Amino acid sequence: MQKNPYQTYKQQSVMTMTQGEMLNKLFEETVKQLSFAEVYLKDKDYNKTNDALQRAQRILNHLRATLNFDYDISNNLAALYEFFVSKIVEANIKKESGPIHEILPMVKELQETFIEADKRARNPQAAAAAPTPPAPQPPRAPAHPSAARTAAPAHPASRTSSPTTKPRPTAAKPHTVP
Repeated sequence: MQKNPYQTYKQQSVMTMTQGEMLNKLFEETVKQLSFAEVYLKDKDYNKTNDALQRAQRILNHLRATLNFDYDISNNLAALYEFFVSKIVEANIKKESGPIHEILPMVKELQETFIEADKRARNPQAAAAAPTPPAPQPPRAPAHPSAARTAAPAHPASRTSSPTTKPRPTAAKPHTVP
């Protein structure tokens, strides 16, 4: 059976990407799927909405699963990814675009942060001259107890192990801010 040349090219380009390029592609796809979901929700096409939101959710879960927790920032990123996933699930269940509108700018900002970090990692002289952007932080929990059901998830370090917790895959390359 002969392979499609375009598929071969795509596979080779993915296999030769740097971690920074791969992160950028994953974030691009997440933004694209969230944007598609907004359009599908507006058109009341709930099957396509579900597909787009599940794709975005799978990407964010992959990013969270491949974090390298040897770095302090990984805990913040894990909490942020969990928050994004919770908002995607909320949008999918309620069939509302509000949660997507809430996280889409944050996902884009995180993507820009990773792009900048990748540029600095590739060019250390330019990195020394440029100011350091602040590290991304998960959203704060609301002060009012009745609003707690929409709060960001608990900090990953405070989670207890449960039988439903899946172990992190070991085959994937961990990602960090270069």
